[in-house]
Order: sequence, then C-alpha cells, then structure tokens
Amino acid sequence: MLILAAIGFSVQASAQNKDKECMAIADVFRVAGEGYQMSANIGDAINLTDRLLLGMKKLNLVDPKLKNLQGRYIAYFNSSNELLKKGQQNQNNEAALDALMASARASSAMGHNLGQELIDYCSQ
Repeated sequence: MLILAAIGFSVQASAQNKDKECMAIADVFRVAGEGYQMSANIGDAINLTDRLLLGMKKLNLVDPKLKNLQGRYIAYFNSSNELLKKGQQNQNNEAALDALMASARASSAMGHNLGQELIDYCSQ
C-alpha cells in the first residue's frame, strides 16, 4: 500500500512539474513577444529570435520530453536567426534571397511542428 501511495505521489508531482515547465516555456514566448509588432524590418525579427533563443537557453527543464523540445527549439531559433541575418546581408541580391526563401519555408514548417508538439504534450 505504501508503494502505491509513493507511486501516486510521484506521478502527481511529475504532472505538476510538467505543468510548471509548460508554463515556463509559454512565458519565454510571452516575454520575448511583449511589445513586438509584426513588420517587414528584418532587424526586428532578429531581435525577437535573439530574445526567444536566450529565454529558451535559460530554462532548466527536468521533464525529458520538454527538455528534448527545448533543445530542438534552441536549434530552430539558431537556424532562424542565421537565415534572417543572411537575408539582411543579401537584401539587394534577388538570387540569394530566392534561395533563402526555400530554407525559410522549411524552417517555418519546423517551427509550426514544434509548436504543435508542445501544445499537444502540454495539454495532455
């Protein structure tokens, strides 16, 4: 009986920890996006991804699934940041921008998939 109670407590504590960590990730997005206005300014987008990257790196997650998502988000924000910086450097080079657009579309799809995975897991 004591073992079952300990397991029940462990599962409940784990669920509470997951909820807290899901909220911590949501806070990264909320804080990074505060005051951000959609614009065509690449510099603004770079600043946003910098804030998202920094916020994601600061998280100290324990939940294995969320820790995995954190690592993938960090890779995604790094990749997005590189694409944005290349776009900023090549603003007057149409051929280079066309090549970057294909990468940007793939990156956008990856970001969407990560977001959906996070929502699905945190809502369980």
